[in-house]
Amino acid sequence: MPFRGLGIRVEYVRLKHTVSFDDLGIFVIPFSGWFKVTSRFDPDCGIDSGPLREVVRRARSVFGDFEVIDVTIGYRPCTPDGLPIIGRIRRTWQQAVVDLVRRRRLA
Repeated sequence: MPFRGLGIRVEYVRLKHTVSFDDLGIFVIPFSGWFKVTSRFDPDCGIDSGPLREVVRRARSVFGDFEVIDVTIGYRPCTPDGLPIIGRIRRTWQQAVVDLVRRRRLA
């Protein structure tokens, strides 16, 4: 099942490294000239913008007011238990992942 991920691109936040604000459930990732603020994965594939507004609110509670450059919302591949699949896996590892998922379904 694909989960929906969301992120906002902001013009300026005073950070040099990726930071996880676990208590707020947000992550801030620096790029060249901008920062991405992201949060969670949603199994809901609707068009509700409430979660996005909540990410902005949480980020502003830490950084104050900032300009949102744009918003990205997209589907993220996940394992059946909702964990994100990150990066590419070599062919031999792909089969191991498929086998692991199959074993979990049978358990």
